[in-house]
Amino acid sequence: MYDEKKRRVITCVVFAAISAALAAFRVFILNNYVEKTNGLYTNAAVGNAFFFAMLALVLIPVATAFVIKWDVKERRPLEKTASVRVGAFICMIAFSAFTVYNIMNALKTQKWEIAPSVLMAFALLSALHFALLAFGKENVSPENSLMPAFPAIFSAAAIIFMFLDTSSQINASDRSYTLLAMVLAMYFFICEAERSVILRKDEMALKALKSAERKFFIAGVISFSVIIAVCVPQLICEKNYGAEFLRNMLLVSFGLYAFVRTAKL
Repeated sequence: MYDEKKRRVITCVVFAAISAALAAFRVFILNNYVEKTNGLYTNAAVGNAFFFAMLALVLIPVATAFVIKWDVKERRPLEKTASVRVGAFICMIAFSAFTVYNIMNALKTQKWEIAPSVLMAFALLSALHFALLAFGKENVSPENSLMPAFPAIFSAAAIIFMFLDTSSQINASDRSYTLLAMVLAMYFFICEAERSVILRKDEMALKALKSAERKFFIAGVISFSVIIAVCVPQLICEKNYGAEFLRNMLLVSFGLYAFVRTAKL
C-alpha cells in the first residue's frame, strides 16, 4: 500500500515538472507568437505543437491511473494534512479576493449584473467550504455534506458565463485553454464531491470507492497539469490586473489544491 501511495506522489511530481516545462514554452509563445489584440496565433506550427503537447498531457494520466494499483479495503475519509489545509487556505483567499473585487466593481459602476452576482454567491459558499477544510478540526469535517459541491457549481457557472461573454473571440488561444482549464477544474471538484460522500460500508460501496478514487486521481493530475501549463503563463504575461487576472489566479489556486489533494490520495 505504501509503495502504491509513493508511486502516486511520484506521478504527481513528474506531471507537475512536465507541466512547468510546458508553462515556460507557453510564456515564450504568448510573448512571441500570439497577437495581442485578438489572442490568435501568428504561427500555426507553434500553436499546433502546443496543442499536441496539451493533448498528451490530458491522455497520458488516464493510462497512468490504470497502471497504478488501487487497493481499497475500507471506507476512509479524504486526508486533511497540513499541505491540504494550506491548499484549501489559498483557495479560500482566492475566492474571497474574487468576491471583494466584484463587490467593489459593482459599487464603482453602480451595476449589479446577473453573472457577477451569481458567481459571487457561489464564490462565498466555496470560500466557506475551503475555510472549513483549512481551519476545521479533524472530527468536524465538511466532507460528508454538500459543501464540496459548491466549487464545482461555481466552475460550471463560470464556464457558462465565459461562453456567453462576447468581449473576446471564443477561438482565441488564451480563452479556449482557459475554458479547458475551468472544465477540468469543475470535473476535479465533481470527483472530489463524489469521493467525499460515499458513506455505505458494504462491498458495493468499496467498489464505488475504488472507481471514485481512480477518477479523482485522473481528474486531479489532468487538472493541475493543464492549469500549470496554461494559467501560470497567463498570470505571468497578464498586464491588466482585473477580471482576467483574478480568474487565472482562481484557477492557479485550484491547480495547487488539486495537486496536494491528489498527491495525498
